[in-house]
Amino acid sequence: MRLKQIRKRKKWAVLLPLICFLAYVLGCCLIPPLLKNSAWDDMEMQQTISASERVCVIDDNVDALIWRLRMIREAQKEIILVTFELRDDTSGAAIMAALLEAADRGVKVRLLVDGVDGQIQLHDSQNFKAVLSHENVDVKFYNPFRFMELWKVNYRLHDKYLIVDDTAYLLGGRNTHDVYLGKLGEDAQADRDIVVYETSSSGGTSLDALRSYFETVWNLEECELLSSKMTEEKRESIRKTLAEHLEAQLCEYGFPMPDIDWYGETMETENITLLTGDSEPRNKVPAVWKQLCRLMADAEDKVVILTPLVICDDAMLADLAQIGEGTADIQIITSALENNVNPLAADYPYQREKVLEAGIIISEYCGTPPLHTKTILIDDDLSVIGSYNLDARSTYIDTEIMLVIDCAALNADLRDRMDRMQEQSRTIEADGSVTFGDRYVPKEMPFGRKCLYIVLSLILYLFQYLL
Repeated sequence: MRLKQIRKRKKWAVLLPLICFLAYVLGCCLIPPLLKNSAWDDMEMQQTISASERVCVIDDNVDALIWRLRMIREAQKEIILVTFELRDDTSGAAIMAALLEAADRGVKVRLLVDGVDGQIQLHDSQNFKAVLSHENVDVKFYNPFRFMELWKVNYRLHDKYLIVDDTAYLLGGRNTHDVYLGKLGEDAQADRDIVVYETSSSGGTSLDALRSYFETVWNLEECELLSSKMTEEKRESIRKTLAEHLEAQLCEYGFPMPDIDWYGETMETENITLLTGDSEPRNKVPAVWKQLCRLMADAEDKVVILTPLVICDDAMLADLAQIGEGTADIQIITSALENNVNPLAADYPYQREKVLEAGIIISEYCGTPPLHTKTILIDDDLSVIGSYNLDARSTYIDTEIMLVIDCAALNADLRDRMDRMQEQSRTIEADGSVTFGDRYVPKEMPFGRKCLYIVLSLILYLFQYLL
C-alpha cells in the first residue's frame, strides 16, 4: 500500500508541473487576444498635405527586388529597413549584400525584423551575422520570444517598408525573401509596393510621418538590440561572397542598375496620408480599420477591397454592412479557396456567407501567382495600399500601416489592374448568383489540402480572434 502511495506521489510530481506548464502556455496564448479592445474614440485622421510627393506602383516581383536594390545603392546617409520576414535565400541574400555594401561606404543602416520570425529564420545565417557585426549597422528584433513574457508572443510586427535618406521610401505588403521578390518560383505570391519620392524638404509629409512612426517602434523596450562578434577576416570573406551573389543576380535579370529617374518614373499626387495604429505588443484599438471604414463610408460611387484573406469578427462585419448601406457599392476581391496557399483561408467559406449576407459582392481570383496584395480603391481618386489584411489579426493584434494616396492617375492604373484580375475570377453577387470572367479557369484543390482545410475550418472557427 505504501509503495502505491509513493508511486502515486511520483506520478503527480511529474504531472503537476507539466499541467502547470501547459496551463501557462495555453493561457498566455489564448486569453490575452480574447480580451480585444473594440473601443474607438472616432478621432480625426491627421491629413498630410504633401503635393511635393510623387509615387509609382510596383506589382512585378522582379521589379520589387530591383527597386529595393536601386534605392539602397543610391543611399548617401541612412537606410531604414523594416520587415516581418527576412530570409537568407536568393533575394534576401541580395538585400543583405546591398545593405553591407552601403554600410561599407559609410551609410548608417537600421534594420528592424519581427522577433519570432527572425529567431526562426536567421538564427544560423552567417550572412545576417556579417551584416549585424558591421559598425555602421544596428539591428533589432521586435518582441522576440521570451518564455517569461509568453503572453506577448502572438503580437507581431507586420509592417514592411524601406526608407532611404530624406529622399524616398517604399511601402507595401512584401516580405523580404523569394516568395515576394525576384524570379517567380513555385511558392511565389503576387503583392504590391508603392514608392514615394519626396521633392521638397519643407516638412509635414508622409515621409516625415513614417520616420516618426519608425522611431516610436524602434525605441520600444520590446525591441531587442542584437549584437554579433565576427572577425574582420571572416566578415570580409562573407562580404566578398555576398557581393558576387548580388552581381550574379543583377546579371541574371539583365539589369544595369541605372540611377533612379525620380521624375520620369513617378507620378504627381494631390496628398498622401499615413495610417498607423498602436505599435506595442498588446491588444490594439482597431485604429487602422476604423480609419479605413471612415474613408470607405465617405465614398460616393464604389469601393473595391483587394485582400488575400477575409477573417472578420462580428464587429467588422457590422462595419462592412453599415458601409454597404451608403451610396457606394462595395466589392471584395480575394483568392478563391482552391487558389489560396495560406492555411488560414480554411475559414473562408464561413466568412463568404457572412460577407454576402452583409450585401457585399465577392470576386474569387483564380489566376497565378496567388494573391497577397492589399489595396482599397475608393471612387476615382483614393488608393489605399499597405500591409493590412481584412482580418481580425490585422485589426486587433499586429502592427499595420497603410498609405492613403489621392491621385486619380494612380487610381485609374490600379483599377485597370483589378479589372484584369476580374477576368480570371468568379463573382458572387449578394443574391448568390455567380458570373465568370472571360479568362476564368477553374482550379482543383489537391485532395490532401482539401482534407486539411476541412479539419482546419473546425479549429479556426473557434480561434478566429487569434488569426
